[in-house]
Amino acid sequence: MASITIKYDPNLVDDPTLSDIGWLWTLRIYASGKIPLNFESSWPVHLLPLIEKYATNNQGKESIEFKYEFLANELDRLGSAKTINDSHLAQNLRMVADSFTLSDIERQILEFRTIYRVHNGLEQTVDLISNRWTDNLVHQIIGHALAVPTTIIADALRPESKLIKSGLLIMHSSIKSDFGRKLIALDGFVNGVQSFREKTLDIFGFLFNKATGATLALNNFAHQKDDIDIIIKYLEQCHKHKRVGVNILLHGVPGVGKTELARLISQELEITAYEVSSSDFDSDDQNDQPPSRFKSYLILQNLISQMDSGLIIFDEIEDVLPRLGLLDRPSNGHKAWINNLLETNQSPSIWISNHVNHGLHG
Repeated sequence: MASITIKYDPNLVDDPTLSDIGWLWTLRIYASGKIPLNFESSWPVHLLPLIEKYATNNQGKESIEFKYEFLANELDRLGSAKTINDSHLAQNLRMVADSFTLSDIERQILEFRTIYRVHNGLEQTVDLISNRWTDNLVHQIIGHALAVPTTIIADALRPESKLIKSGLLIMHSSIKSDFGRKLIALDGFVNGVQSFREKTLDIFGFLFNKATGATLALNNFAHQKDDIDIIIKYLEQCHKHKRVGVNILLHGVPGVGKTELARLISQELEITAYEVSSSDFDSDDQNDQPPSRFKSYLILQNLISQMDSGLIIFDEIEDVLPRLGLLDRPSNGHKAWINNLLETNQSPSIWISNHVNHGLHG
């Protein structure tokens, strides 16, 4: 085989090791036979960035035998190369995996879905396979890429798996679509894991905000002092005894200070409060999935459970309850899902609504 010289292209992926792992997965998918290779005329266009990393005397004029040998050698080289363990992305994904107690396979699947978004060669290769992905096809292709049996991938992507229950990935089993919409990663997550992060909570800053200090004081709510005292004492006891399923509902017309009161309560308790982002970050919500703000809430619950304390403020809940069908189908599956969420949350939550007739009391 003709000699070749490595020329890393920094414009492909920020980290050369991430570039290599993306190409390794790409070539493993090709080796599986899921995409036919046609070398009669030229290199497949989506492989050109890989080819252009090397200098040859015959660029574009290589024989078919050379092309197959080149890709086989690349597959061997990439398979024996160092892993992505030293990259910021890998370090951040390990923190995420530890926080959500993910298995090594679940972490690798999350890694695959993340690099798919930033590696053009891998993305274009995967997208060539089909525009109507089934669950089984997802399991097969990820299995080929990671060199893991399909059954293990299928098990890690079950609805009951920690990876799926965490909300980090969403598997739309009810639809056949392109890969990116079949297996959805949170918008913002890919950007969050690519840069250095000191702690896991920093990765998910796009989902929530640390509550700001209240601009009102408790004496502004003197007319509700007795009720507020009860809430504070109740939350103090719940925090002391680490009770689960602790929820407070504040409701009233807009502008009466519900959010300020929630912030004041956290200040009185000397517990950090986190507010779930008020806008949906994921435009791909499906009818069979909870809205994005509830996914944010679940992730935040997981993260705070790793800390000594924390309180979650969920404002404008009436904006998401209709999408769960709680107004017109009180016995549907989403109501059971909500009930379970309210009964098992590890961190106390304050829910805020401008209206109380949105299924909150049902």
